Amino acid sequence: MKKFLFIILMSVVFLSGCSDNSVESSFFKDAPEKAIALIVNLPTPEQILEYKVSETLYFDETDEKMLFIPRYEHTTIDVYALEYDEEVENLAEKKIYSNTDSKKDFCLEFRAIRPEGIPNYKVSIGLPNGIQKEYIFSYNGKDGNPNMEYILE
Repeated sequence: MKKFLFIILMSVVFLSGCSDNSVESSFFKDAPEKAIALIVNLPTPEQILEYKVSETLYFDETDEKMLFIPRYEHTTIDVYALEYDEEVENLAEKKIYSNTDSKKDFCLEFRAIRPEGIPNYKVSIGLPNGIQKEYIFSYNGKDGNPNMEYILE
């Protein structure tokens, strides 16, 4: 009987010492397993309140908004301005924003126009485990961009 009580007591102590130390954003409950970031295009007022914008970047004079939410804290986020270089027929990039240690539930709001042609901006995402991904902001002229997009590993 003493062994049984000891096991119960140790289980209670162990479980009470466990807390949710998750570094994953709470906005990814229904996300695909490989999703590393969420983009909300043209967010509704309710979505803006739900995601609680941490920072806003004003790139273009527009009311068009996008929310960028990394899945994990300690994610590095770099935003680049893109410009087409005709001489080398390539996109030149210039870093215009950097956050090297995003916090849990970090939400970055972009005020920018998504062009249908040559893109103007891209975001680079660096995860704590070393995975790097890029996302180029462009407009899908055929179907439009969905309200919610996931960036996958």
